[in-house]
Amino acid sequence: MNEANGVLVQLHRSGWTVTKANEHRPDGSVSSREHIDGYGDTGWEKYVQPGTPVVNTRTIPQEKLVKWAFQSPMVDPDLGGIRGAKVEQDFGSFGKDELEFISHMHPTFQAISLIGNNTYVSVEEYVALAMEWGATCYRYEVK
Repeated sequence: MNEANGVLVQLHRSGWTVTKANEHRPDGSVSSREHIDGYGDTGWEKYVQPGTPVVNTRTIPQEKLVKWAFQSPMVDPDLGGIRGAKVEQDFGSFGKDELEFISHMHPTFQAISLIGNNTYVSVEEYVALAMEWGATCYRYEVK
């Protein structure tokens, strides 16, 4: 697969992540969901084409950043459009007793499992949500 097939760049406190296009089996099912991580502010450019969305989460206000980090959805490059996903403001959406297996986890993992978001959204929707939370978003252009 082409090295420059990234569909989304996320700039964050410790570096960057490029979400790559999904690879598919002959039957059309997803065989690989890949991303590439790096440190610093540069290096991601070789993995994307001009026009690729860039989400700079470093501009999300500090008081909202932890919630964004745990509750933002994951990106599925195969999805399209905006479906109206939300990032919840309240960590206590359900209790530990609602899912039996959670009660057997270490307390740290219990907390994370209760606030995490396992929803997949399109690239467009992820960008829109990030902007709502204060991220700076733009399209990559070669300088």
